[in-house]
Amino acid sequence: LAVRRLERYLRDSAAHATAEAMVVGSRRMVDGRVGENYAYTGLTHLMAISGLHLGIVMLLVNTLMSPLLVIYRGYEIRALIVIALLWLFAAVSGFTPSVVRSALMLTVFQLSRVVLQRYDSLNALVVVVIVMLMFNPNYLYDVSFQLSVLAVVGIVAWGVPIMGVVARRNMVGEGFTSTLIISMVATLWAMPIVAYTFEQVSFMSVIISPLVFVTAYLIVGCGVFALALPLSVAEPFGYAMEFVAELQNSIVAKVAAWDFATMHYTLPGWGVALIYTLFVMITLVGWSWDKKKMVTLPIDE
Repeated sequence: LAVRRLERYLRDSAAHATAEAMVVGSRRMVDGRVGENYAYTGLTHLMAISGLHLGIVMLLVNTLMSPLLVIYRGYEIRALIVIALLWLFAAVSGFTPSVVRSALMLTVFQLSRVVLQRYDSLNALVVVVIVMLMFNPNYLYDVSFQLSVLAVVGIVAWGVPIMGVVARRNMVGEGFTSTLIISMVATLWAMPIVAYTFEQVSFMSVIISPLVFVTAYLIVGCGVFALALPLSVAEPFGYAMEFVAELQNSIVAKVAAWDFATMHYTLPGWGVALIYTLFVMITLVGWSWDKKKMVTLPIDE
């Protein structure tokens, strides 16, 4: 039903295929050239529903439901609506491992904010991973599951602390800077598994990720409105969704045309273990780092 709804806005087949993959998780129309461009630039994850897409949905629904906060139990009502729509979106995308992981984490996030007034991302991730592996241990060998978990770990371990420093310094363009940090950290933490599994390393993905993350927000956001709103008012969002998808495809195609965009290299298993050990050591050092405090003592003259 969702696919048929989006077909009403079909103009450019390649752009529509990208939008359809990012909004409802259907890759039936994605041709070889477009798929190869995204794979070559290390941006294949944009074509599959993941935490990024569900995070956009959660942000949109929380924003739209903000008026509920002025009524009694408004926080609880909004949280329930967000959770329901997150799982509805997950159902539309087919309950893939990365989607289930993301939906569980965001559900924990919503409930924690209402019940406990706090949220620990790392603890939530550990709980979600344990629950998913208890349900299906084979998820441990699923590449999308591995990449999804590692990206979140990187964001929590490195991205959040760095963004905290950015916020404290009141840097200009804080929103864009945060997006840049998140995209680069997530890409960096996933890179060893990509090199081991797909035998290629795309350094350009680290550079262009912030730009395509912006287009991804617009595509998914417009796509959600195109699906949820009545047809009489949804049409502009549907056309905007395809326009931005066409822009994103052109950006990815231009980057994929560069000979130096991707390096073909197979990272051995011991190399993967070594790199993640290094990441963990850097994380532990960062968490334990404490600036020395200077205390001025009065000196009797």
